[in-house]
Amino acid sequence: MWKLLYNTILKKLSGLFGYFSINKTEYEVEQCYDEYCIAALESSIQYKFKDPSLLKEALTHPSYRLNITNKKRKNYERLEFLGDKVFNLIIANLLYMKYPDMNEGQISIMQAYFVKSESLANMVRKLQLEGFIVMDKSEVKSGGRQKMRNLENFYEALIGAIFLDSGYDAACKIVSQHWCDQVNSNINYEQMRDYKSKLQELTQKNNKSIPTYKLISKQGIAHEPTFEIMVELEGISAYGKGRSKKVAEQNAASALYYMIVENKLQQLQ
Repeated sequence: MWKLLYNTILKKLSGLFGYFSINKTEYEVEQCYDEYCIAALESSIQYKFKDPSLLKEALTHPSYRLNITNKKRKNYERLEFLGDKVFNLIIANLLYMKYPDMNEGQISIMQAYFVKSESLANMVRKLQLEGFIVMDKSEVKSGGRQKMRNLENFYEALIGAIFLDSGYDAACKIVSQHWCDQVNSNINYEQMRDYKSKLQELTQKNNKSIPTYKLISKQGIAHEPTFEIMVELEGISAYGKGRSKKVAEQNAASALYYMIVENKLQQLQ
């Protein structure tokens, strides 16, 4: 009996010391899910979740593998995949309705401007959401909350979570609220167009090779095909889609251009 009691007490003490030895960062981020933090985040994004588990998943960076009970937690990668598609559709629809006189190519180039990494990251900063992202302490120390890619993926995951929680109309309403000023502002279309020329000028200025374009796929019915183009520069690639090869090339060039300008590819600077 005494042996059983001794083992029970030892086990309890072991668990207690284990609790206080938890990595502080991991323990602290767990507290992000209390009612006050959730309320603050929902107030910032102007949306209240019906299913809090979707929000929890959307907040979790892939670097954060375990919680304080050592149970695996879903990260935002799947939601980011879904949210990317939903967000692109919503932005395309907003631009289509806002600019009825623009053709498909012009709208496509404008869409690429709005859905680029910098735009999404800036929206997260504007809403002051970067502090809510749950990540491993090593990722935090390496500047994870400031990394453009992390902020971009997180915002897309958030839109994906809202879509699953309440459907397309709810996601469209939130995106419209977040992006109303940008979409309705006086956009200088001329500064957005002809990214193939901009990319070539930029690379030549930095004594880099000329970018090359490759057709990856052609899908859809004969009179309404969708082209996917890859642009490559010194081993680095980006992709673009469009209803014509020209538009797809422009979108691919736009993606690679902003990757260079935003210093996302340090080897090209």
